[in-house]
Amino acid sequence: MISWLAETRRARVDGDNRGEGMGRRRAFTLASVALGAFGLATLGLGDVAHATVMVEVPFDRLARESDAIVHGRVLRTGSRLVLDAGSARPHTLTEIEVFEPIKGAVGDRLVVDEIGGTVQDRGMWIEGTPRFRRGEECVLFLRALPDGHFRTYAMAQGHFEVRPGVPGVAPTVVRDTSAVGFASWAQGTMQIQPGTIASMPLDAFLDYVRDLAETTGGAR
Repeated sequence: MISWLAETRRARVDGDNRGEGMGRRRAFTLASVALGAFGLATLGLGDVAHATVMVEVPFDRLARESDAIVHGRVLRTGSRLVLDAGSARPHTLTEIEVFEPIKGAVGDRLVVDEIGGTVQDRGMWIEGTPRFRRGEECVLFLRALPDGHFRTYAMAQGHFEVRPGVPGVAPTVVRDTSAVGFASWAQGTMQIQPGTIASMPLDAFLDYVRDLAETTGGAR
């Protein structure tokens, strides 16, 4: 089994064993951590967060709480300014051609809207936000936005790049969370563990995700 699947399952069990009181404290702390990371990255155009701290989402929860899971390819990507709370911030819009809608009611194309990007040589980016390349094949875990677009769930945790195989070597899927740190709690003390780059064969990964999707509301 791929390492991040095993690790996130252990994290979920450990979290469940801490009790309701610790769970409430943890939820409050996690919200503060997430807001702190976002604020660091959005001080102004040109500012970039060099480290983003987040909570590692168990893989089965990633599948369960995603509104859509798709296997597809990037057709095009570009940035534009979006008015948000009275200020203009860059967003990057990426059009995805859907090969397989593993979960969710999606068409043959969808748009992923990520906060950050570069417009007229001025930019802002939150470390840990996926960066897409034209022609890239990927598997995405997505949350729906009110305007009909999507955003990757848990930032880089919901983005899996497909690496093509070579003769004798099957294609693989890679998740890169090396730009973020994961917060965990031991005896009430927060610890930060660096993210990693993990991979596994594409076919095995897709089979596993399809099985999860069947129990969490597959493609409709």
